[in-house]
Amino acid sequence: MKRWLPSLLVLVLTLVVSAVAMPRAHACSCMYASTPAAAKARADVVLGGEVTAVRDAGEDQAITMRVDRVYKGAAHRTAYVRTAAQTTACGAPMREGQKALVFGRGEGVVIETSWCDGTRRLRADRPQTWQAELGPGAAPRAGSPGDPPPEWKGGLAGTLAWFDRTGAWPVAVAALFTVALAVVLTLRRRRDDHNAH
Repeated sequence: MKRWLPSLLVLVLTLVVSAVAMPRAHACSCMYASTPAAAKARADVVLGGEVTAVRDAGEDQAITMRVDRVYKGAAHRTAYVRTAAQTTACGAPMREGQKALVFGRGEGVVIETSWCDGTRRLRADRPQTWQAELGPGAAPRAGSPGDPPPEWKGGLAGTLAWFDRTGAWPVAVAALFTVALAVVLTLRRRRDDHNAH
């Protein structure tokens, strides 16, 4: 049994981490804002602009936008938008360089949005009826709303912020403990085998 214990621990650890890290299966179900007026009425802020950066933030996207027009609320020239990365989770995922019309919740540093809110990518080859119905809008404020959360910066800070936001710390600690235990047991077994000879 001792001989197989490290392998068993590693197998259990792999299964647990895979189950936690695996993207969740969702089916988007929401009350979709079917008209610009309905979407605007539900939103705290409505803005249009270009996506300048997209970072993976776990199951979300951390999006930076250069805002051209503001149709409701207050928005700065630079906006930080968070949405689910998958449309099956009602996300409104975007790519760098795309134009988008964002109907968001919250007026802090980060604007939260989803497909259900009415957020949509804008395409140059299609008439932008929603944007036209919102009217001319106003110019954004200069600058940014403040320092973005770590998810927008990437690297170690972004990873740690994702662990904090998702509550994945217990799984990470358990994984490290299991790996350390497997290493100790393996080294002890090798030492015992060596001493037996």
